Amino acid sequence: MKLKTEIFESFDKGWPILTAGTKDNFNMMIISWGGMGTLWGKPVVSVFVRRSRYTHEFMDKEDYFTLTFVDRYWYNEQLKLIGSRSGRDIDKLKETGFNVLERPHGISFTQGRLIVVCRKLFRQQLDTNAMPEEIRAKFYKDGDPHDMYIGEVVEILSDTYKDQRSSNLYKTGEGTGDGSSRWTVCMTQEGVYTAELYFMGAGGAHQTLYEIDKDVFDKAGTFDDDDYKTENLIKEKGRRLYEAADERQSQPWQAVADKDYDKLCSWADIMGDKKD
Repeated sequence: MKLKTEIFESFDKGWPILTAGTKDNFNMMIISWGGMGTLWGKPVVSVFVRRSRYTHEFMDKEDYFTLTFVDRYWYNEQLKLIGSRSGRDIDKLKETGFNVLERPHGISFTQGRLIVVCRKLFRQQLDTNAMPEEIRAKFYKDGDPHDMYIGEVVEILSDTYKDQRSSNLYKTGEGTGDGSSRWTVCMTQEGVYTAELYFMGAGGAHQTLYEIDKDVFDKAGTFDDDDYKTENLIKEKGRRLYEAADERQSQPWQAVADKDYDKLCSWADIMGDKKD
């Protein structure tokens, strides 16, 4: 899993949507406090929820939660509504017009440009007596302290591939070859799932494109010590569409298994410049 983000601005100015629950019963709220880092040898996210918030009930009950980052330029009014009204009083999903994106663990929204799925590891109430007086006076003069939740990051989806944003959602990671290879899986808004395996080494470059199904997309990047496991899953379960190589020991070559490879994988930077 790879994540590129402005670490300090992501929460304070990004207003991610914190969501916990199931497709049939969940709640969402915006947050501006949080952090990302490494703890107990795992990539983690920390979020903070007051006990008075409706979402707190879902955070305590569920084993997973998600953070969904949307474009504030387009969805500022929806974010304001989520942050100012309680899910006890209104149907936030209906009022915002957001569409549910159900992950194997957790609920997110198709409007997300970045989605982080977390498995809850730890919860503890903040001790206001251990805080500086100015913090306690400013944020907790009426009580209602936050609970801190720490979650292990188990899935990252982004709308960006090679620094180019799109309407698709991608997951990326490293394969075999000591970091010289990478895998990418893509989900379009129409529900088309494809993948790319790419290797670049001293001997040259090699690219293979596949059509995959939702199950492969969902599992990609979720293995412990992932390295080769996602790569092998794509090879074993995917339908090969196209393969190309530019190697030092031979002339560049390409093999087309499906003539529509460039339409199915229009998001990919395809090595060959013509079909055979």
